[in-house]
Amino acid sequence: MKGLLVDVIGSDCTNGGVTSGKKMAVLLSDKKSSQIFEPSDKAPGLIAVEESAAGSRAGYLVVKNDWDVIRIRIVPYVDGEAVLGGIFGGNFIITCDSRYPYATPVPVFDRFE
Repeated sequence: MKGLLVDVIGSDCTNGGVTSGKKMAVLLSDKKSSQIFEPSDKAPGLIAVEESAAGSRAGYLVVKNDWDVIRIRIVPYVDGEAVLGGIFGGNFIITCDSRYPYATPVPVFDRFE
């Protein structure tokens, strides 16, 4: 699976999470226009878990580029599947690429205790 290259910003409190010490990550996508880069050791794979803003209370409220408000969790993508159950570890992802689907930086839920 491929995706967009994104910047990792924030204060790293991930306790060894996939974004720990990283400056870049790959936000994986099933949209062909966004399938550019493959995850690597320097840029780990992340995937978005999106839900309706009225749904679950887990996640972070963000505005998509089409101005829809959703709940989202950016989680690690390892061995072909999303790794759920993590908590926010202090890092966010953002990019200036116009294909990035969110209007704001989005937190990464990659801290596991």
